[in-house]
This record gives sequence, structure tokens and C-alpha cells, in this order.
Amino acid sequence: MHAKQDADPRALQPLCLALASDQAYLPGLLISAASAALHCDPQRDLEIHIFDGGIQDASWQRLQALLRRCHPRLSLQRLPLRDSPIFQVRDHGPGRELVYARLLIPERIAAPRVLYLDVDLLVLGDLAPLFDQPLGSHLAAACVDPIVRQLRADPPWPNAPVADPVAPYFNSGVLLIDADAWRHHAIAAEAFALLRQHSLTCRFRDQTVLNHLLQDRWLPLEPRWNTISRELRWCRHQGLGPQPLPTVLHFFDTPKPWAPCIQPQLAHRLWQRQARRLLGPSLLWQLPPLSRRQMLRSRLQELLSGEGRLRRQAMGQLLRG
Repeated sequence: MHAKQDADPRALQPLCLALASDQAYLPGLLISAASAALHCDPQRDLEIHIFDGGIQDASWQRLQALLRRCHPRLSLQRLPLRDSPIFQVRDHGPGRELVYARLLIPERIAAPRVLYLDVDLLVLGDLAPLFDQPLGSHLAAACVDPIVRQLRADPPWPNAPVADPVAPYFNSGVLLIDADAWRHHAIAAEAFALLRQHSLTCRFRDQTVLNHLLQDRWLPLEPRWNTISRELRWCRHQGLGPQPLPTVLHFFDTPKPWAPCIQPQLAHRLWQRQARRLLGPSLLWQLPPLSRRQMLRSRLQELLSGEGRLRRQAMGQLLRG
């Protein structure tokens, strides 16, 4: 019998990523996209689509140059958001339309499947095993949200129908989408229709709606594909010894790793090390000095995210400050 040959990455469909950003989140976009590209197989085609919510042209040129250094077979597409249905959704404030950009993927990207990434991520490994994950009859794949966990904890509107109240609830920051199936079932159109009616009661916006639309039609993934950044800190403080790094770290807490922080978490330091590696010692943005308000806010965040001894230490630091 012949030994089984690994598939030639050049024969596989291109690895297709989608992200969304504006100028304010440029640091996050740079590192999310570049760290993903850096770990992709250089022999496999890589497509990155960016939904542009107001990125300056000079910043776009920097992004292009950075990503071309990270991957030799890269195709980068800029997708403007003007005349998009996201502007028909009432939200809690101006300029927040960008959070709905992932719903545009089936309409704006022709690929059969797309991996959506938030722009507050750090990718520490190859995303190909996730992208090539068989979905079967599922319409998407994602990780269970580490905070919400169950569908009943995030109702989109009063008396919303829930087939199984204890069904798991996913975080949409890393979302593998069967775009062909979404087009066939008109998932995005249904999501926008619900958001036009109920957006002000959807706590996590389109994530809330997608969880209720997809209920039993999404595939749970291993946590390593979307690990909350504070988890690394818990491993360190609990004395559990060296822990394997996840493939994707998600900084959906505040402060973000590019923002001022007096006591950066372990994960924040990993992000900053990668930023220095990719962007050089002189970063493309300037961090403002810490104000007293920012210092107090940072310490309060440490307090609220801690447990036991850590909470007491944070409270002592807060009182001494």
C-alpha cells in the first residue's frame, strides 16, 4: 500500500479571510491580519477582504506593504461600506455600523466559505485546519462564548423562541461561514430584517441575532480557536505551570493591547511583542500618556476580572493609588 500523501496546499481552495475596521482600530487590524498571514502556508493562496469603515489611504498603503511582507501569495481586497444595508440598522450611537459588516460577507465575497476575524485578535498558529474544517450540514463554526455560554442568557427580544434553552451560545469574533449555504438560506437578509426591528434590544448586536437564527445549525470548535486573552493570566496566577498557547487570542475585554495600560496582561505582552516584530521598534501610532482617570479605570478592570487573592490585591492597589 502507498503511504497517504498530504494535500498540496496549492491545490486547495484559497484560504479566505474577512475583517472589518475603521481608522480608530487600525493597530488591531494591522496585527490581526498580519499575524494571520504570517502563519499561513506560503504555498497556499491567501485572500484577505477588509470591510473599510473609514481607513485613511496612507494607512491602507501601510497595511498593504505589511501584508505583502507576511505572505507571498496574498490577494488583498478593500470593500467600502457605502450604500450598505448596515446603515439601515438603528444602533445605540453613530459610527457603530461597522459591527454588522460580517453580515455582508455572502453578498460581497464570492468565495464558497469565509473565515471572519475580529480585529482585536492575535493569531499564533496556522488557521488552515480551522478553515478546512468539515462543516457537514452546519452553516457556521465557532467557539462557545466564555462569558454568555448559553442561548437563554442573551434573548434578542421579549419571548424570543428558543428551541433549547440550555443550547450553547457562540462568540462571533472568529466565525467560519459556509457562504454558499448562507446565500441559499438568506441568513444575512433574515438577520438584517430582525435587526431593523430589534437592534436596540440585542445586547451583542448581530452576534445575538445570529445565535438565535443558527441555534442548532452551527458547529462548536475547540476553545483554542478563540481564547479570551485573560485566560493566559489565570494560568499564570493559578500556578498551573506552562500552558500550551491557543491558536487565536481574543482581546474582547478592555483595555485593548494597543491602548494605555499600567499592568498589561501576559496576553497583552504577547501582542505587543508581535507588534514590535512586525512593525519595528517605532510603531505606526502614538500611545497617549496615561491620565489619572485611565489609571483608575485600568486598576478597576483588574479588580473586576480577578478572583480571591487577586481581587484583594487589586483593591489594595486601588486604595493606595
